[in-house]
Amino acid sequence: MATTKKEPVVSKYDKLNLAQKFSLIREECGGIIKSQTNQESSYAYANINDVFRPIRPAMIKYGVDWEIVAEEATHHTPQGDPIYWKLLEGRSGKAVWLYEADLTIRWINTVNPDEDFRQSTLHAIGTNDGGPDKAKGSAWTYCIKYYLFEKFNIDQGEADPD
Repeated sequence: MATTKKEPVVSKYDKLNLAQKFSLIREECGGIIKSQTNQESSYAYANINDVFRPIRPAMIKYGVDWEIVAEEATHHTPQGDPIYWKLLEGRSGKAVWLYEADLTIRWINTVNPDEDFRQSTLHAIGTNDGGPDKAKGSAWTYCIKYYLFEKFNIDQGEADPD
């Protein structure tokens, strides 16, 4: 049985460069609904999935993708070893983990990823009393969420209490 080679799907957006595609994605990212609440806050907020919801379909439509390509510690030991976490004492005397690093995000035009890409470096910082892994997760999520708000001009509705 012979197999036939599938022809790639050609989109009318394939000839656009990454900057043009970003502009189109911004047009499609109106606002978000802050529906998340927790016991510690008296206000509604958006989680990372709320932010991805308007962006993801537009990225797929226009052929844009991203990935984190580097995580660099912003602090080092006297010997030069990276320090990502510090253990601090919180207000109540409870231990709190602090994570801090610079993340480099690479945006690519999926039609021409080796030549049409942009990189942004973001500073991620977060704390958590549940352990260093949770501090890192908090830092990455918070950093990326607010970067995406700004990158795509996403309307948050009202002033963000954070």
